[in-house]
Amino acid sequence: MKRIIASILALSATLAHADSWSTPDKPKHFAASVLWGAGARIVCPSCSDLEATALGTIPGLVKEIQDSTKRGGSGWSNRDLIADIAGAYVGVKITGLIVSKRDDTVTVAYRAEF
Repeated sequence: MKRIIASILALSATLAHADSWSTPDKPKHFAASVLWGAGARIVCPSCSDLEATALGTIPGLVKEIQDSTKRGGSGWSNRDLIADIAGAYVGVKITGLIVSKRDDTVTVAYRAEF
């Protein structure tokens, strides 16, 4: 896992371009990654939050690689990747609160005690 993170950081440092936090694609990256993070938590309920977040971030990482390598692409964006990671984490945490999976059975429930 540490090697993967180091590789991503090295790649992002070499391919980064100027990008604003206020571009309209940041909420799109975040929202899509919330869904991917939720899916990662459902598919891998025994994974740690970090592992599920990494799994949920893979589609965003693939999109950034595609943007940086295709002709006419928007280029690599660290800020897009940060939005992807944040969204995947939120999806993992929220799904972990309301969905549990045991013995091929998915249960949706929410319980709060005050």
